[in-house]
Parts: sequence; C-alpha cells; structure tokens
Amino acid sequence: MCKTLVVLKVKSNCITYAPPTSSSFPSLKFLDVKVDYPEDDSVEKLFTCCPVLEDLSIDATIRDALILSFKVSAPELKRLRMTFFSDMIVGKDFLYDISINAPKLENLDIKHDNLSVYLFENLNSLVKGRVDLYYHYGQYWDDEVSERATVLREAFSNVKCLSISAHFVEEGCLPAFDHLTELKLVLYDCYHWDLLTELLEKSPNLESLVIEHKKDEECVKNYDETESYSKDVLYSENRWSTPPICLISHLKTITVRGFEGYPHVKKVAKYLLNNGKVLTKMTVYNDELYKELMLERGSRSCWVELV
Repeated sequence: MCKTLVVLKVKSNCITYAPPTSSSFPSLKFLDVKVDYPEDDSVEKLFTCCPVLEDLSIDATIRDALILSFKVSAPELKRLRMTFFSDMIVGKDFLYDISINAPKLENLDIKHDNLSVYLFENLNSLVKGRVDLYYHYGQYWDDEVSERATVLREAFSNVKCLSISAHFVEEGCLPAFDHLTELKLVLYDCYHWDLLTELLEKSPNLESLVIEHKKDEECVKNYDETESYSKDVLYSENRWSTPPICLISHLKTITVRGFEGYPHVKKVAKYLLNNGKVLTKMTVYNDELYKELMLERGSRSCWVELV
C-alpha cells in the first residue's frame, strides 16, 4: 500500500497478488518482475494497480498450460520488455495470447520462445522495437503461424529503430517501414538473404544497418547449408539488379559481424559496398572478408574498418 514508492523490483518463484479496490502504488513508475510459473493473472493484477507506470519489465517461465493469456493495459507506459519462456516441449499448438494497449508506448522489446497470438491497440507512439523469437519452427510453419507473424510485424511498421532476431520472419509479407532509420537483423545458420533484400526495399529511409550471424543447431539439423546459401544469394542477386532506394540515397553505415568467410557472405557484402552511393563506413569482423572488400567502393568517402 506504499504511496511514495517509485521503483519496485520483484524476483520470486511464485507471485500471488489480490489487489485492493483502490490504487496500490500511485507513484510507481518502474516495475521489474521476474517470476517462475506465475499463477493465473497475478502478475497482471500487480501492474494494473500502477496508474503512472512508465517502465515495465516482465521475465516469466511458464508451465502447466498450453495457452497463456496476458494483457498489458497502461495509459502512461513508455517502455515494455516481455520475456516469456516455457519449460514444456514447445510445439505447434503451444502459444501465448498477448494483448497490449499502451497509447504512450515508445519502446517495445519482445523475447519469446514461441510465435503467439498478439493483439495491439493504440501503439501510435512506438519508435523503437526489438523482436527475439528463439524457437525454430521448421516444418511447423503454416497459414496460421504466418498470420500471427504478420500481426506482430505490422505492430512495428512505424518505428525508427528496429532489431529482428527470429526464425519466424519470412519474405513476402513484410509491411513498409517508411520511418525506419536503424535496422539490426540477426540471421541464423538457416538464414535467407531474400529477407534482407525485402527489408532494404521496404525501408527507403534507412541510414544504419547491422547484419549479425548466430549459430543455431536446429537450423543445421533441418537445412542443407550449401544449397540454402546458394539459392538465397542467387535469388537476391536477381532481385537486386536495381539497388534499393536506401542504398542509393540514405544508407551511411553498415556493420557485418559473426559471419565466416563464406562466398555468399562476400557476395552480399560486396554488393552493399559497391551500390552504397552515400556510405561513409562499413565495419566487418572477419579478416578474410575485410581483405575481399579493400578494393570495393561505391562511395568515394566510404572506408572499411576491421574490428
């Protein structure tokens, strides 16, 4: 019932909360909750008693349910981070049902192990987004999953800064990112270069690009690396006969890290460097790739840095 508390951090293996009828924390602006196996809507009841809440972080491990319904409705909320992980065997039929209504939300950070059902309302103030979905769907991808992915992607269509680290992102149904100026794309061992192609095509005002590679054993199990890489690079090269607008007029910095010196990585890096007419700097983290790029330039003012 504290009336002056501004910051509250809670870490527990169990949270049960029955709020009073009046506001419990009228001054609380920062709430950080880490909980294992939340019961029913106990966590939801906790933060709904905070009328001036501006920063909410939820880190939860879920079990004993195939569907978790979770609602966030906060009129003053500016930053929301949600990390949900299930200790069950994640499969096609497991999902979270998440609803967010936050008209002043500026920063949304989602890290989930499964692509779930999302309902977004009043996200007109959103300027920065991060999506990390770390479950690999493989053969489970279908029309229903595709629809969920589309809803999630469209929620970030007006942001200026976006980070995507997910297997769920498929080429062909991305929205236009007309306001996007900073993009970070994390690709896995089963990555598709045509996704990068479409992101560049739909981000005409992009100024900063980071491409990062992470290893994923599930990808290695389900994909033939050589065939996938060759196919995707060839497809992207065919589509890139005309460079995306952002490469010609806006893109100034590019960072490529985490990749080995594969031929397909060199091809993509060379293409970006040769066609980046206003590039000022490309940073790479691979010595072999750095040597390949030393003689490539589309912009006289651009320089390549090895880190």
